[in-house]
Amino acid sequence: MGLLDFLFGKKVKLKIPDKNGKIVKKKISKKMFDELTAQGKIKHIDTVKVHILDPIRGYYFADWVVDENVHREDVEKFATPTGELYVVIAYEDGEPQTMLTKKEVWEQQRSIFHLIDKGEDYQEQLDAHISDLKKKIDDDD
Repeated sequence: MGLLDFLFGKKVKLKIPDKNGKIVKKKISKKMFDELTAQGKIKHIDTVKVHILDPIRGYYFADWVVDENVHREDVEKFATPTGELYVVIAYEDGEPQTMLTKKEVWEQQRSIFHLIDKGEDYQEQLDAHISDLKKKIDDDD
């Protein structure tokens, strides 16, 4: 690969894990990409951005590998049009239970988390949220 190709050649955007496992974006030349792919040093991996609510860690996001961290069918069912997932973690007997949710449900739960964090009364909003969920379950049956 020459200097001219490096400077003026077509670029390819990659998402690759850094040393901490966080996905970062890098640009390399198309020629280098083709060479690394042919050598088996680069492979395509489907990832999805996941917004996570955890009562211990709070809100954070992660990049999950499709068919490794999450089933492809769940991505197709729960992903937003922009390809993002929303997860709520609950603890049962000290063990985390991961639940995929629709974005709207996740946002309601996040607002309740926010009230709890601020030390405000959240019971009314929690009761309304539970009532809404029960109605949705009944409507689906």
